[in-house]
Amino acid sequence: MRTLLMLPLLLLPLTAQAASLLPGGDYPAPDCRSPLRPLPGDSPMDWRMYRSDMEAYRQCVEAYLATARQDAERIRKRMEKAVREYNEESGNL
Repeated sequence: MRTLLMLPLLLLPLTAQAASLLPGGDYPAPDCRSPLRPLPGDSPMDWRMYRSDMEAYRQCVEAYLATARQDAERIRKRMEKAVREYNEESGNL
């Protein structure tokens, strides 16, 4: 019986030249913008706005990371399914 032991290979880092199944060939960058830091002499209101903007920035990055982790998990499950299906079929040879 032939068994495909690809899973460890699939977990290895891919080189920059590797083909991608992602649309456009790359995972999208986050759409989060870092706020401009006020200068040391700027008003307390400027600093409060900056802290508020930094909180929004943090939340945006955290949401991006959560989505990216979910996408990675879906990809991992599809990879495992492909290997499992191949192994099942190759056992019929």
